[in-house]
Amino acid sequence: MKDNITKIWGEFLLIDQIGLFKKLYYAEKDFIVYCTCQNPEKNCGIAFSLNKNIKIDLSYFNNLKDIKLECIIDSSFIDNNMLIIKLINNNYLDVFSVLCNNLFQIIKGITDTKKVVATIINQLKKWEFLFDKINGKGLSPIEQQGLFGELFFLRKILNLTLKYDKIVSSWVGCDNAPQDFLIDDNAIEVKTSIGNGKKISISNESQLDETSLNNLFLSHLSLGISEDKGETLNNLIQSIKDKISLDIVSLNLFDTKLLHVGYFNNHKFQYDNKYYIMKNEKNYQIKGDYPRIKKSKLLKGVENVKYSIDIELCQDYLINQKFLNNIIIKSNR
Repeated sequence: MKDNITKIWGEFLLIDQIGLFKKLYYAEKDFIVYCTCQNPEKNCGIAFSLNKNIKIDLSYFNNLKDIKLECIIDSSFIDNNMLIIKLINNNYLDVFSVLCNNLFQIIKGITDTKKVVATIINQLKKWEFLFDKINGKGLSPIEQQGLFGELFFLRKILNLTLKYDKIVSSWVGCDNAPQDFLIDDNAIEVKTSIGNGKKISISNESQLDETSLNNLFLSHLSLGISEDKGETLNNLIQSIKDKISLDIVSLNLFDTKLLHVGYFNNHKFQYDNKYYIMKNEKNYQIKGDYPRIKKSKLLKGVENVKYSIDIELCQDYLINQKFLNNIIIKSNR
């Protein structure tokens, strides 16, 4: 794939003629992908050429605001239809580009055409949520703080290995997983507090439950906030992108995960003037009598448990950074 999606769309947007324009982006056996543009509306899109025998119900997506789906005959292949996903609001072209690239990476390894279609539909349902979120007010102060902590940890473990794709993939908290990072059967939950806060909030009964894991760790970051010293959320994100910039797959995956967590370019200005200062980092291994609630210990009918723990009472479970690093390195061999 010599041309990337954004470059092809840029070429299409310079065309003054009316009509639907398409350019082959990828082709392998029964899997054919185009970049498209509908003029004069300048609606950029991505299209999948599929056998006419495959039926696709698009009724679920009739009320989407910023993207539109349609199925038309593929003039290049007599037995195929084209499923076109096009962007209606070009203000979100950068977001749409990231999502299209990610969608392509997900489905290009699938050989069953029906599974390809099912995967596309499932991803589009996630897109619906994301496009609703992009019109919101941005991340709350608590969300910004939590994201900074997770990405600070991500950047640190990216320095341990050149397998950037596996490390970026291990950041699963953005996809509503129980813990923030999952590397093989080892999980790490990252918690942040401002100043000398001793209490940390646990959002569910599975977050500090190591039952199904080989190892579970909690990394606690104490942060200070400044108006001119330290590192902003935007700076931290850019430093990660710079580090993995030559690994296109990892970079696109990282961009996609940022969207999932609610970080959009149109909100970036809100995060420019808040600087975080790292005051202290401590790592704990969750095991034995570490103070927490385990799902298996809940009485029947009790669920959606939220609670807090006093981190000062967990000193017996402290581990050094080298121990945690070795676990991560071994998981990436």
